[in-house]
Amino acid sequence: MVRGVVLLSSLATMAMSAQDIDVFTRFNVLDQVEKFESAATESASSSPPFIQDEWFETQKLDHSDATNPAVWAQRYFSNAQFYGGPGSPVFLYINGENVARNTTVVSTGLFLNELAKKHKALVVSLEHRYYGKSQPRPDFSNANLKFLRSDQALADIVTFQDHIIRTRNLTADSKWVAFGGSYPGMLAAWVKLLYPSRFVGAVASSAPIEAKIDFFEYSDVVSEGFRCVCILLYCVGGFCVHVCDTVCVFKRVRLTH
Repeated sequence: MVRGVVLLSSLATMAMSAQDIDVFTRFNVLDQVEKFESAATESASSSPPFIQDEWFETQKLDHSDATNPAVWAQRYFSNAQFYGGPGSPVFLYINGENVARNTTVVSTGLFLNELAKKHKALVVSLEHRYYGKSQPRPDFSNANLKFLRSDQALADIVTFQDHIIRTRNLTADSKWVAFGGSYPGMLAAWVKLLYPSRFVGAVASSAPIEAKIDFFEYSDVVSEGFRCVCILLYCVGGFCVHVCDTVCVFKRVRLTH
């Protein structure tokens, strides 16, 4: 519970200063958060191999404009512990609106990795553009956020797939399966639908099937979640409740504008 209070306080601080901190300054904060969360994951694992950051250095900024030469570095993780070599499958874990974790590709608690062990698959995890350390632009101005779209994210997956095939010397008979949950589950289903020759299957867990412009239900769930957390933290002290209230107000403003 104490760790939850610390993390909540950190998130509140980050949220309220989001307009004033540039992307690269946030990397320092992300490093600390990742170390914090990785420690908890590692304590529940049986000495998993250490997974380092890997980078696709030439990801396109705008896949819809062939005349735009801008590229950026997209972060990903991979685990070849179970990989059976040429012809073996590739399991792609698609991340969404969160920071990608290096522990995802080795966590024994994920069905993805159980399947990888069974089928001798290479596991790769791709971080979504504009989240974590995968930052195409130096700030979150409106001009730069126009590239934060699901169609661009889907195109990222395709060009990333080509990168892995090239750098890993994969053969044509290596089958790809996309995995994702919630919004990434939608991406997994869409990438299979739009690029059927590239993916033999997709596991879309808890993926919404209706895209809504005014998705007010999401705001309701977030608001209720923060309300419950506020009640839980009340016994810790008035400061924590105040921090939580601040986050609630901030989220409500951000989600409704």
